[in-house]
Amino acid sequence: MTRSAALTACVLILLLASCARGGPYHPSGPSARDGHGILPPPATPPSVLGGVQPKHAFERDPSGAFSRTVFVADDHPDVRITVRDVSVPPKQQVRSITLPDAVLFEVRAGRGTASAGGQTTELTEAKTMAIPAGTTVALSNASDQALVVRLYVIEAKR
Repeated sequence: MTRSAALTACVLILLLASCARGGPYHPSGPSARDGHGILPPPATPPSVLGGVQPKHAFERDPSGAFSRTVFVADDHPDVRITVRDVSVPPKQQVRSITLPDAVLFEVRAGRGTASAGGQTTELTEAKTMAIPAGTTVALSNASDQALVVRLYVIEAKR
């Protein structure tokens, strides 16, 4: 027998022995815990997801939109500046609100319209507009995405 034939015969004997005992992934072989075989099924996720509440979470406000206060600067004796985000859900219009203080609007995401002081303005990302105190404003979102507007409220302390 030649050396090549002897080597081939040894490999075949080893393969047959491995197959006879069920192969390396046979259920009676080493378990997945030992680093061999099929992985066990994933754990069942909890029925109620928990976690940490975001620091500035959106909450539904009386106008029908969702809003949150991001920042308040109250250090100056004459002026308070409040930064708020307002999110109008897709295909919704929020009730009109009268702004008691001057506001700078900045559109952060989405598209929509703002009606203020008898004029309607198209809102697109990065659009800004100033609205004087006492103006009635209504936001409308006809798109499939949320309209998110950041409000910089400038309040004179009285």
